[in-house]
Amino acid sequence: MSTFYAEVTAAPRDCPPGSSAYGLMFQFRDNDNFRAFAVTCSGDYRLYDFSDTGDVTLAMGELPGGIDTSTGEHTLGVMAQGNRLTVYVDNQQV
Repeated sequence: MSTFYAEVTAAPRDCPPGSSAYGLMFQFRDNDNFRAFAVTCSGDYRLYDFSDTGDVTLAMGELPGGIDTSTGEHTLGVMAQGNRLTVYVDNQQV
């Protein structure tokens, strides 16, 4: 079983709610085949799988209360253990 952890710290300069997001790409094979974890400036998250056969949303939802992704510095993390993915925002599992 393959395991890895990827993490990025982001500090958005301009993050208007409803129209912006930021995140990280992982398991990158080429420009058409990769996965991505993104948080929106409105306080939601999305986990995507991009592939030649189509794009799929693997998970989505609201972030825990108290996390304002439109300002400040935020740490986004992805733990992959085989086929299982766990995502984190500011060290909180989402």
